[in-house]
This record gives sequence, C-alpha cells and structure tokens, in this order.
Amino acid sequence: METKKTIFYDEHVKHKGKMVPFAGWSLPVEYASHGLKVEHKATRSDVGLFDVSHMGEIRILGEGALVEIQNLLTQDFSKLKAGKAKYSLMLNDEGGVVDDLIVYCIEENKNYLLCVNASNIDKDLSWIQKNVTKCEVIHESDKWAQVAIQGPKAMEKLIAQFPELFELKRFSWYELKKYGSKVMVARTGYTGEDGVEIFMTHDVALEIWNQILPMGMLCGLGARNTLRIEAGYPLYGQELGEDMNPLEAGLGWTIKLDKPDFIGKASLIKKNKEFELIAITTDEKLIPREKYIILNKDKKEIGHVTSGTLSPTLDKPIAMALVKVSEVGLGGELWVRARGREMKFMRQALPFYKS
Repeated sequence: METKKTIFYDEHVKHKGKMVPFAGWSLPVEYASHGLKVEHKATRSDVGLFDVSHMGEIRILGEGALVEIQNLLTQDFSKLKAGKAKYSLMLNDEGGVVDDLIVYCIEENKNYLLCVNASNIDKDLSWIQKNVTKCEVIHESDKWAQVAIQGPKAMEKLIAQFPELFELKRFSWYELKKYGSKVMVARTGYTGEDGVEIFMTHDVALEIWNQILPMGMLCGLGARNTLRIEAGYPLYGQELGEDMNPLEAGLGWTIKLDKPDFIGKASLIKKNKEFELIAITTDEKLIPREKYIILNKDKKEIGHVTSGTLSPTLDKPIAMALVKVSEVGLGGELWVRARGREMKFMRQALPFYKS
C-alpha cells in the first residue's frame, strides 16, 4: 500500500523534517534543525506545532444521532451541547476497546463528528457502519487537514491572531468564518498543555499553516509521544486495545455504567480488574521500553511496561506499566528486567507532569 502524505508534506521536507512511516502516512518524527528534546521543551515552555492530519474523521448525521452515539460509546452525551466536545471509548461486544476518540457536537441530537486514531480508521468505520443503522455515517478523513497548536503561550498567540477565540473554553470548539470554508478550532490536545487542534478543509490549509507557523516550533511524532507519556495519556495499542480492560487503564471516568445500555457494557461489568496502570521512575540510566517485565521485591513477575521514555522535562526515565492489582498497595519499590539486568524503580502518581 502506498504511503499517504498530508497536505503539509512539502512543508515538512522544506523545514528538514525527518520523515518516517506511521499508520500508513509519511510524517516527521523530528526536525533536523532542533530535534526531539528541543521540540518537547518548546511545547512545555512556549508553543509547539504538530501536523496531525493523519487522524480520522467520521460523522454521524441525522435524526436520532444522539441515540446512536449513546449506544455506540461509553460516555453520556445526553447533555452535550453544540460547540462542546467529549473524550470517550468505543468498545466491542466483549468490553475491549475498539478505539478511544473525541466527539464534537455540531448540532444537538443530529450531527456529531468523531475524531479517531489514524491506525484504526478503517476498523472504526466498519464497526460504526455495522452498529449505526438509523443515521448516515460519513467518512470525512480525506476532507480534513489538522494541526495541533500546544503550549502555555498557545492561547495568547492564537487570540492575538484570532480575537474571536478569547472565550473558547476547554473541550469546546469554535468555527472560524473568515476563510470562506469551515474551519473548526477545538480547545483540545494530546500534550498535557493548553492549546487547540484546528480542523480545516484542504482549500484553506496552507493559508492557515502560513499564518500559524510563526507562533511556535514545528514538532514531530517523537515529541508528541514523550509529551503524552509525561501527561499520562494512553496510546491505543499500548495502554488500550481490543483485548484489554479499559478499567485497568484508569479510564473508568469515561465509562458511564448508569446509562441504560451501550455496546460492551454487559461484558465489562463482568470483567475482573486483574491489573492496574501505574507510573514508575528511576534515577538509573535504563529507559523502560514497551513490554519490559516488572518484578516485585521477591523478583516475581507482576506485570509489564506499556510506554516508557527518557523524560525531557524531568531528565530521567519514566514509564507507565500494568501490574497486578494485588501488588499495587505493597510499597513503592519494584524492578524492571531488561537485557539481562534488573533495575530498581519507584512508583509515583500519574501524571508525571501537570501544567
């Protein structure tokens, strides 16, 4: 299958982006002029700019759309107003996670835009089409480009360019009308910082890109990953999956069991919580990678690392790990086994970083 290119591909090449394949797309992992650590710190201290056009967009449209998404997803959308957004899970019949996504309410009861993970677009579309039977399901991923503007100074710089964003609240969105084409600015993100994600049609994408480019530093997939780990955000395929219990990933707050019903609810209620997601760190040099084994004080295997990195903010290794629930309250010390070595780690609270 041919690797896809976002509308900003030539811009990445021009700015010396190191392009890598990701979820079927060619995207920058970092930029040669500064690199991952500098990009990460720029997002934590000022503004980072991310091309996230690879994300998928699926619209559920028509009378009764609210009923459909209430059944399809774990959150309660009955009070979600137009102009608001909500993070949710989409489960399979066994209570595993098909995907995690954000729902944008365009028109109450009638029109909802779902932003899904790039690696799951085809699977999600098939699942939604199978389970949404009374409304129109429209695949719009090829219509939208998307840029994330993230950092403590993001809103200040955005408002200077777009004063109408002054009252935009977290998990709300606003439609910019000055471009003659629909442009959605949503105060959401995946870095642990404030900022927005701009959804724009291709006909205005490069014009908006040139307008926002001076606001901050271009950042790649590498910094996006280290930022989300510091913030304790799950990544599909690592903390979440079709054969994984979302309650173990600490996402019970997204699952409204008091709703009358939703796909996967009955199975999820019956699941035992065998593991719990924890945060670990160390002053040693070992970077804990995905699937490294976690050991207790008796050196018995109790779990595994789901995501790990060298934190540019804390300047030490950090990781999220799934460990047996029975071990969670037994003290802060544990060990990570990797490459024939066993290194001591300490538990700490999630997130590692909070803005």
